[in-house]
Amino acid sequence: MHTKGSWIAVDISNNKRGWRIRRDAPVTAAGDIAHVYMKGDTCLGPDNGEGEANTKLLAASLDLLEGCQDAMVILRSIRDEHPLLWDTIVTPEICGKWDKIKAAISKVA
Repeated sequence: MHTKGSWIAVDISNNKRGWRIRRDAPVTAAGDIAHVYMKGDTCLGPDNGEGEANTKLLAASLDLLEGCQDAMVILRSIRDEHPLLWDTIVTPEICGKWDKIKAAISKVA
């Protein structure tokens, strides 16, 4: 089971060399969920922004998971309760997105 609540990305050292993902709550050591450092990164090397971008993506993962789960509920409801509408609006592209959402959710289930 993952840590509940909103997560945020925070620069550990104010120089964008390391990042922490923590609960969006008052700061405590117990609030830290993960630390992110770029492999091979040094304090002397240039910052290309990947560490920050990766951390923000990880921090947004709970919201992304919830959005995917909500989308699946809506899509299943349309499929099960309005089959004629489903047959009208579903395209191969939508089926592909459906499969992608299911696969993403299954990675954390």
